[in-house]
Amino acid sequence: MEHLKEIINTLTNPKILFPSILFLYFFIFPPNDYLLKINKRLKLYNIWTKKGAVVLFSLLIGFFAFGLTDPNFQKIVAKPDNVPIVGLIFLVVFFLWLSMYQARENDQRIAQGKLPNEAEDAKEKILVWPDLVYIEFIALILCA
Repeated sequence: MEHLKEIINTLTNPKILFPSILFLYFFIFPPNDYLLKINKRLKLYNIWTKKGAVVLFSLLIGFFAFGLTDPNFQKIVAKPDNVPIVGLIFLVVFFLWLSMYQARENDQRIAQGKLPNEAEDAKEKILVWPDLVYIEFIALILCA
């Protein structure tokens, strides 16, 4: 167990972690056709599917569960000041996945010659607060 913790500590050293993340960023979010081909060959785009979300969150929860076996990590995570930070880690990962999932769906729709989901949503009438206040004002006059 200690050997595994030592490996994790080594890999999460900022001198190693930051350049690794910068390197991987260009394969996960490819900016050109060459890196896009590598992304498709490695099937990294599957991260943004529902099965990918299950795997991603399983790894994240597993990482936290493993970390909770360490008493120091437990103390740090359980402090009231740090609980929102832990929640934000999960929320950031979730909303990153959600945005990329929607982007992937829109890319597939555009490839099929359809409009993106947002274009169809724009056709619906969406009431904003001035409209709702106006409706409530009319209801108040009618009921009074």
